[in-house]
Amino acid sequence: MGSQHRSRYKRYRELIEQLGMTQVGAAKWLDVGERTSRRWATDEIDVPLGVIMLLEVMAKFGIDPHTARTLAGSPDKRTDYSDQRRGDEST
Repeated sequence: MGSQHRSRYKRYRELIEQLGMTQVGAAKWLDVGERTSRRWATDEIDVPLGVIMLLEVMAKFGIDPHTARTLAGSPDKRTDYSDQRRGDEST
């Protein structure tokens, strides 16, 4: 695997933090399990390129998670993606 592929987990952590999400909040927002998000963030499993691309576009254009859901035609119920079980996360 190339170094770009192997460094996705670091970029995943940076991007979710930049977007104001925790690992648990990102899991909820991306509709994956909390364990999957944690494993992405700790490099236990590879972060899909599509996930990184989506988060990169959001960060570049200043699109928050709630707005992204609305733009995608999936209205958000104002779920808080930032403060869920903050103490349980690996950094």
